[in-house]
Amino acid sequence: MKALSIRQPWAWLITNGYKDIENRTWSTRFRGRVLIHASKGMTRAEYEDVEDYLMFGGFDGMKAIRLPAMADLERGGIVGVATVSNCIPSQERLSPWHMEGQFGFHLTDAKALPLVACKGALGFFDIPPDVAAILRVMRAPAARCHAARDGECSWAHCPQIRDGEPVKSGRHCPHDKHDEDE
Repeated sequence: MKALSIRQPWAWLITNGYKDIENRTWSTRFRGRVLIHASKGMTRAEYEDVEDYLMFGGFDGMKAIRLPAMADLERGGIVGVATVSNCIPSQERLSPWHMEGQFGFHLTDAKALPLVACKGALGFFDIPPDVAAILRVMRAPAARCHAARDGECSWAHCPQIRDGEPVKSGRHCPHDKHDEDE
């Protein structure tokens, strides 16, 4: 599967459903699912520039977006997945996330994934086989997972367990197939 490296906190904004455009200086014909790779690097200035953009940028709804603390943004690996549905030239931009003079990769169906460490690359790149194997295991259904409900999980690769301890992510484990009302 292909991946695309994006610097934080832009990657977080995409995988959490806020940002629908990834800006690039180059066009692409690629369409389809792509893994979102969070680059390792992020400076304080870059983080603050994004905070300023949210406060004073494209539309009023941006002001309500609260970024995680800089130290809490995961970097250096796969953090989500989205679908590239189009590549929009600058002169046709409609989204407040689409920057002037840039091609906008229109992203849909974005979702966050637990961090899977992986080296990034320029452009669309193929993920290594070991990373693909981890992602396949994460996608496989568990018999029963309670990680997001009671801190117990019997699945060794549960994304809600890190270093043998439950993660308090505020999200239900994606492998928990039980209704919210249980």
